[in-house]
Amino acid sequence: MFFNRAATAPFKDRHDAGQKLAEALKNFRSQRDKVVVLALPRGGVPVAFEVAKSLGAPLDLLMVYSQFFYFLKFFQGSENRCSRT
Repeated sequence: MFFNRAATAPFKDRHDAGQKLAEALKNFRSQRDKVVVLALPRGGVPVAFEVAKSLGAPLDLLMVYSQFFYFLKFFQGSENRCSRT
């Protein structure tokens, strides 16, 4: 069974998604001095670029990385750290 992605995709590409999102956010054009568009790398930049361009707002990148795995790694060995043997 093959999945036809083109038949179910709501957007042609990420730029198209950004243009549609910008259309939904058009009420913020009057507040462009209070708006900053933040983009997440690895897919969010083309979307955010279209939104920032449409709103006339500045665009900035939000660099994040997952600390959840470090959190899990820390607590996996916590039984050994807490014991007084």
